[in-house]
Amino acid sequence: MIQKKENRRAKGDGTVFATKDGKYKAQLTVGYKKDGSPKKITRTVGTKSEAYAVLQQLRVEHFTGKLNVEGDITLQEFAPRWKQGKKVSVKPKTFMDYESVLKNVLLPRFGRIALEKLTTSHINKFITEMLEAGIRPSSVTKYRAILSSIMKAAVVDGIISRNPVEYSIPVRQEPSSRDAIPSEALDKIFNEAHRISSESASHGHRAGQSFVAYAVLKTAYYTGMRIGEIFALRWEHIDLTKRTIRICENIVEAKDTNGKHGIIVGSPKTKRSNRTIKVSQKLCEILKDMRPAIAGDTDIVFQSSAGGYIAPSNFARVWRRILRNIGMAGQYEMYEFRHTHATLLLATGRFSMASVQKRLGHESPQTTLKHYAHAIAAEDELMADAFDSEEY
Repeated sequence: MIQKKENRRAKGDGTVFATKDGKYKAQLTVGYKKDGSPKKITRTVGTKSEAYAVLQQLRVEHFTGKLNVEGDITLQEFAPRWKQGKKVSVKPKTFMDYESVLKNVLLPRFGRIALEKLTTSHINKFITEMLEAGIRPSSVTKYRAILSSIMKAAVVDGIISRNPVEYSIPVRQEPSSRDAIPSEALDKIFNEAHRISSESASHGHRAGQSFVAYAVLKTAYYTGMRIGEIFALRWEHIDLTKRTIRICENIVEAKDTNGKHGIIVGSPKTKRSNRTIKVSQKLCEILKDMRPAIAGDTDIVFQSSAGGYIAPSNFARVWRRILRNIGMAGQYEMYEFRHTHATLLLATGRFSMASVQKRLGHESPQTTLKHYAHAIAAEDELMADAFDSEEY
């Protein structure tokens, strides 16, 4: 006897059919893929009645927008959507860092994997392999945070139901210890910078990377300012009579709204980075020599040969030349003047961690302590020695 076929459902209502192993599948077409083929959601159950019930539930979820209909979208396909949101919510330099991590790290590793198939196991393996390859824990933490941000956005968009990064293994951070540049090295660096600046001045230059080299490095040493803060200085920020510098701007190299790479002037790194600090008379004397010789010249303190801002990456070439000339190529980075400034202040035992924190523009004393706890060793020794005196 021939069985009658079931009445065919209207297109889009889904279907129920038996499998070879005696089970039943409920299948609903929820859209179409990029190649035009139908995108289907399928659930397998034990009986036909269960399959019809599941199919009905799929229809309800699809109609109400609760059904994951983008399950096959990959990280590479979703990344532009995530970037669009980040572009308006973070600083240009941060956005450029995100783009770099995506292009060079995350997309090569996870780009072709569908978001719903990206598991915590994938991420744990990635973290472990990065650390075993010698990648710094701080860098791996950054990669993990950016990937987590992408997956959170996918959860919000209804593409996935949970963020697998949240359950991945945390990256143990090594305590950071930042040492001061030794005094012998500082003397050699400053002498060579002074020679280069003087030579540039003797050729009639009153601007440019070579001319400002000595003053820039002395400013970094005497103030502990970040490099971007130093190159953003304008004369209206400096009061040589009161011996103060108002730090309210910072420059970064990033892509502008048109995608062109260049210098962007913005606010300092954090809210507490907006600060006014006192400076030594020695630095004031050095800065006086940087004053424009002609009224109406640019207001930028450390100006390029064209009269504009100097890009930190361009000044880095002069820095490398200084180190090369004194036989210290590659031994130090410019940001280490900031560490030297903080370390020397704390090592005296005369200044509190909170005072140094405020001068550096850190968000909290904990940030300062994290990087410079080793610098208070001398003060600790003095406190211990105090108990050997007759006063105690």
